[in-house]
Amino acid sequence: MVLFSAAQAAGPVTQFIWTTQPGLATNGLNFAQNPVIQTADVSGTPSTVGLPAVKMVQVALYSGSGALTGTLTTNIGTAGGNGTVIFPILQLSVAGAAQLIAVDGGAGIYPTNISAASSCQLWLDAADLGTLQLDSDGLSVTNWLDKSGKANNASNTTPAQAPVVAIDINLSPINAGLGRVLAFDGTDDSLNMSLSSLSGSPYTVIAMEVWGGKPGSYIIGNDGPGATDLNIHIGYQSETDWKWGQYGDDIDFTGTNFTYPTPRISTEVMNASRLETLYFNSVSNFSRTAGGFLSPANLGNGRIGRAQGGNPYQGNIAEVMVFNSACTGIIWWFFIGWDRGLIHPSGRRCRF
Repeated sequence: MVLFSAAQAAGPVTQFIWTTQPGLATNGLNFAQNPVIQTADVSGTPSTVGLPAVKMVQVALYSGSGALTGTLTTNIGTAGGNGTVIFPILQLSVAGAAQLIAVDGGAGIYPTNISAASSCQLWLDAADLGTLQLDSDGLSVTNWLDKSGKANNASNTTPAQAPVVAIDINLSPINAGLGRVLAFDGTDDSLNMSLSSLSGSPYTVIAMEVWGGKPGSYIIGNDGPGATDLNIHIGYQSETDWKWGQYGDDIDFTGTNFTYPTPRISTEVMNASRLETLYFNSVSNFSRTAGGFLSPANLGNGRIGRAQGGNPYQGNIAEVMVFNSACTGIIWWFFIGWDRGLIHPSGRRCRF
């Protein structure tokens, strides 16, 4: 007679567990032992049963002094780590005892998984090094790959006129993007892409950037002969004038002083009734009704870091999104939560 026992099949995922604890930490240096987190069932057995494609997990400092930096957020879902993730390059800034927690980030909110995902025409994300194709100098970004799925890449084949990858100290070093940006010199740097999908359509443009203080700095727009509703141009007309232009069919918002260098999230939304609403850091600042939608003639000549054949942007751009629909609600919170690294600690084991 042969005795044996059958292994119990794993049940549905209900929690995160630490399968390797963080350890061997020295302040200012990467952990020598990187933590590993797995999804598990109610009994603690590692499992991927019922795990969605996107399930974000974050690590955060629960107790201790200083800051935790490194890769703090990742997808443990089936489209990411498939139930197991390692958090590399973690550092603590201050010596002393510390405790980390794992936090359920839910499905995450991205331009490509919200209700308006199908209308996302452009998503440029400097946090994602895999989307930055560099010249031989190792700095000039000659191709910024579009993450919208539309292959609307932003490029410049002349490295001397391309922005460079950089870290902006005004952006939090503990956020998802680690402060990574593309730096535009305000002289001749720009990237080419298409805005043709905005022709005759409602649209939304969102950008996170740190302006360098130069008047006539346009973050995004298009080149071509000027005529009403043929040219979009968005950015700083001056330190007291934000321009959302459609060449004569414009918003000139002058209700604030745009101090620099201050990180800023700008959002421009035009709905199906041509109502334009301007937001800064998710707060509505101004509304008007435009005379018309954008016309197609010049929109194929889209630009990041320039518009109307000039007005080059000076500053650092972290992220740009363009939709050919009027986005509202949750997308503003996506930007603030993701780029500023907001975390709600809820315990060492996070159930969901």
